[in-house]
Amino acid sequence: MKMRKWINGLLVLLVLSIASCQKADIPSSDLGAVLFKFDGSIDGNVVFEAGENNYIMHTDYVDNGNSDVLLMRGEFRNKSNTDDDFLRFEFYGYDSVNNTNILQNVFNQTDFKSYSQDTLEQITGSNILKFYTLYGTSSNVDWDFGDGSIGTGDTAIHTYSSVLNDVTVTMTSYNALANCTDTVANFINLTDPINNQVQFGVIPTTTNLDSFEFTATVGFNTYTWDFGDLIPPQQLTINTAMTYYGDSSRKTIELTATKAGLVSYWKAVINPNRIAPCFAAYKYDVLSTPVKNVSQRVPYKSCIITYKKNGATYRSYKNNSSNQSNRNVFVLANASPYENNAEGKATLRLQGAVNTYLYNVNNANDSIRMNSNELTIAVAHP
Repeated sequence: MKMRKWINGLLVLLVLSIASCQKADIPSSDLGAVLFKFDGSIDGNVVFEAGENNYIMHTDYVDNGNSDVLLMRGEFRNKSNTDDDFLRFEFYGYDSVNNTNILQNVFNQTDFKSYSQDTLEQITGSNILKFYTLYGTSSNVDWDFGDGSIGTGDTAIHTYSSVLNDVTVTMTSYNALANCTDTVANFINLTDPINNQVQFGVIPTTTNLDSFEFTATVGFNTYTWDFGDLIPPQQLTINTAMTYYGDSSRKTIELTATKAGLVSYWKAVINPNRIAPCFAAYKYDVLSTPVKNVSQRVPYKSCIITYKKNGATYRSYKNNSSNQSNRNVFVLANASPYENNAEGKATLRLQGAVNTYLYNVNNANDSIRMNSNELTIAVAHP
């Protein structure tokens, strides 16, 4: 069961550049003019407030894989006691080459999403397949590639979008000499058309076209052949099979191949004992496949809130590998230039709202709610 507690209140916060000044314990009533304040409840009423010299401020670039990402941080913390409670706000910008204009490059959006520790998958390239007819090339061959595209010819090369997981490719052949038209359709697994899709070749072993050899894709555990001759299907553990036909009726050969967690099918149509080959049978070669690039998700334009209470630390994202990048943490209502701080760093005033859960870093099922509809923050940047 999730444990949820509530955080409600008004937050006025100034996030500045690197500073290291002594301050009294927080909270305290003798800190001078209050510039930084959280007045609300965190599992009970609490006030965090501090003057300009009694606050931890930091801006830096943090390494995130191949990118050094701008980090702007401000936190209420007792610097003399690292075990004390604290409340921290962190905003990420872009890498070093994209932070020249913070207002335009970072704070130009309404919603700041949660940080996410998961990986980002990007797919480049496409499946490019070369289709070709088998024994008995015909005077006319038409292709329906299953994605709205068509083609003609004994061979055809087609490019599939990387978003497609499977297609059904239909081949229709017409042989003028034998005066026959035949069609075959095969389902193709595009997620891995090399290893997860069975197919087979057809080779006549006699000149009168009554005996045939079939050779299927290797790598499957079982091969069950139905030769279309009313004989019960044969299950083999090898990828080759042979058969003989004593008549000239059209035959549909169907193969079912299996391996761990996968079943794959392939078909061909032949007309045995004819004066000329009359087949609807094809295979394909894979010329190219999509490439999946996996990288750590970079926390561009995101916000992290961290709260520590009685030794337990909560953050605005779950401490796991799930994708949390679509969950809002901070909603920006207005961003405008603000006066420079004592170190001469430029600042921006941000106004908005916070409405999110904070999650225990050691137990994602333990969460507390944070909610503030009046939030004013000034962030410093290099």
